[in-house]
Amino acid sequence: MELALHRYRRRSGLALAALLAAGIPAKTHAECVDFFLIYSRLETRLADRAEAHGGNLGSDTYVELGADAKATGDLRSGGDVFLRERASVNGGASLRGSLTRQNGTEIMGPVKVVAGIPSCAIPVKPLPPLGGEAISIAAGQTRILPPGDYQSLLAATGSTLQLSAGEYGFGSFRLEPGAHVALMAGDGPIEINTETELSIGDRVLMDQTGSADPVAVRWYTYATSCRIGTDVRFRGSVTAPRATISVASRVDFKGALYGERVILEPDTKIGQGAGNPAVCAQ
Repeated sequence: MELALHRYRRRSGLALAALLAAGIPAKTHAECVDFFLIYSRLETRLADRAEAHGGNLGSDTYVELGADAKATGDLRSGGDVFLRERASVNGGASLRGSLTRQNGTEIMGPVKVVAGIPSCAIPVKPLPPLGGEAISIAAGQTRILPPGDYQSLLAATGSTLQLSAGEYGFGSFRLEPGAHVALMAGDGPIEINTETELSIGDRVLMDQTGSADPVAVRWYTYATSCRIGTDVRFRGSVTAPRATISVASRVDFKGALYGERVILEPDTKIGQGAGNPAVCAQ
């Protein structure tokens, strides 16, 4: 029931409009990021031909859609909005600053300049405990890792990592290109917290079983940068209060993104659906 409500609130343009109309400040609605598919403190940017489906896009400061980019929810910016050629928004736009539109752009819903756009606080968690084993998974090996605290994790090309319901803490977390992750979320959510690094290499494939809800897996990092490589299948919602989250080209992403900056590179698609949530944090 709680996950269903979370999903409904994120997708609900009516709920977002009610929040704006009420002028609720961030300090009394710290989890207003729940209304968004992507939210940033400084910049939300979809590059050329990138697509965001099934939720709203927002930033405290700046939102940009590249040429031929598509967004099916509402846009909200505490500053400016810039739409490049043929960018389309199948929703409305609320902003405090200026709206710049190049040729052939489309906004299906109402456009409102609002003096008091409330900011949203990106959730911040306590640091995970450090210590435990340094995990290294070689090519061709499979490691079933129970929840707990670990010094680090390095999964090599061609290896498989299996995570189950519960909470994980890592000093650093690195998946090399071509690694595979099996996310077993049947008995509850999976939470992965990292301190210094969350790195997802090119062609990493993630599969989620047990629960198809993208908020059933939550990635969180204290790093100042977080990159998801090209041609990745990513499942989860990512939160990164201090980080620039860069999602490279041709990524199939199911979940949500919350960070200091969020950048989707060309031809990447993000949406709600069967998958996992990932979190990059401060």
